[in-house]
Amino acid sequence: MKTKRWLDPRLLIGMLLVVASVAAVVFVVSASNRTHEVWSVSNSVVPGDVLTADDVALARVQLDSSQDLYHDREESPIGGVVTRPLEAGELIPVSAVADAALAERSRVVVTVDGPLPDGVTRGAVVDVWAAEQLDGSTYATPRVLVDDAVIAAVHTNDGLISTAQTVQVELLVPSGDTGGLLHAMSSGHAMHLVPDTPQDRR
Repeated sequence: MKTKRWLDPRLLIGMLLVVASVAAVVFVVSASNRTHEVWSVSNSVVPGDVLTADDVALARVQLDSSQDLYHDREESPIGGVVTRPLEAGELIPVSAVADAALAERSRVVVTVDGPLPDGVTRGAVVDVWAAEQLDGSTYATPRVLVDDAVIAAVHTNDGLISTAQTVQVELLVPSGDTGGLLHAMSSGHAMHLVPDTPQDRR
C-alpha cells in the first residue's frame, strides 16, 4: 500500500515562487517610495553669490547612491559661496558651494596664455603663478603669487578655449593677495594658472 503524500513538491515550489514574487514587489515599492530632503536654489545664482535663506529651499526627491553629492537637510548651504551657475529649482551639489570665507574675496580678471590646462574651469581652485619680465622675451623664474584662487568665469574672444591664444579668467582672490596680483599684472608679468589638488591644500 502506497503512503499518501500530504505535500506535493510542486505545490511547495509554487508557494516559494509566490512568496518570492511578493517580496520582490514589496521591495521595489518601498525603494521607489524612499525620498530625501535636499537643498535646491529658489532663484538663479552665479559664481561669487553668497547663498541666503531666500535663495534656497528644501525639496523632497528620489535619489540613488549619488545622494551624498547634494546638500541634504542637515547640511545647510546658507552662507556658502556659489562657485558655478545654478538655475532656479536646481539641486545644490556639494561641489557647487565653497566656504563662506570666499565671500570676502576680491574679483580680479587676469589674462593668461591659452589653452587652459585640464581642470581649469569655472568653480575650480587654482594657484596663480607669475614670472617677471626681465628683458624682451626673457622672464624670471615663476613663483606662486596667489594660493587657492577660485575661478568665477572664463572668457575667450571666440568662445573656444582650446584655440584661443589668450584667455581672460575672472578669479576670486583672497583680499591679502589682491594688491600683489594687480601689481604683477600692471608690471607685465606672465601669468599661469595651475589646478590645485586636495593634496596641495593639506
